[in-house]
Amino acid sequence: MRALIWIVVLFAMAVGFTLAGKYDPGYAVLVYPPYRVELSLTLMVAVFLVLLVFGHLFFRLVSVSLNLPEQVRTSHARQREQKSREALSQALTALLEMRYQHAEKRAAEALALDPAQWQAALIAAQAAHAAKAYTRRDAYLAQLEQLAPGQAMVRLVTEAGCLLDEGRAEAAEKCLKQAALLDPKHVALQKMQLRAQQMLQNPDGASS
Repeated sequence: MRALIWIVVLFAMAVGFTLAGKYDPGYAVLVYPPYRVELSLTLMVAVFLVLLVFGHLFFRLVSVSLNLPEQVRTSHARQREQKSREALSQALTALLEMRYQHAEKRAAEALALDPAQWQAALIAAQAAHAAKAYTRRDAYLAQLEQLAPGQAMVRLVTEAGCLLDEGRAEAAEKCLKQAALLDPKHVALQKMQLRAQQMLQNPDGASS
């Protein structure tokens, strides 16, 4: 639609200049020794306008060319974010379905695509723990600490729960003490602390 409007405008201008050229006796002289050119005033205005339009188009083209790399980077970043969100959603679904290997794989993909998706590290850690891959679990939790230092509570609670499941009550209690400093009234923390104390008092019954 815009192109059609421009065509109509240019056509109208061309007709106007043609009519004006018939009745306009004025002329312009361009001198650059030893050259001398005489042009009708209407033709000179038309040439000036054409040069103005082409100059505008040229600078637009240069501007687009200079901004093209940034636009490409922005487009690629958006695509990576979209793929990361899709992988994160699939990882969460797989975790709830207890397909731990697939959940960890998709969460790791989401994390690689967009490190800002700290939830992916949490899901990967939980999936690795469920698969008894404790070394990978600890690596994901360490990564979570680096990516989202403001999410200390969720990391400490998750780590403490994993350690309790593993039977490492003393290490779990350290995490729970740190979490309690952030929220002393957290009811779930109190229950986990009680469980850790029971396991320490009765290490033989920790696995029962």
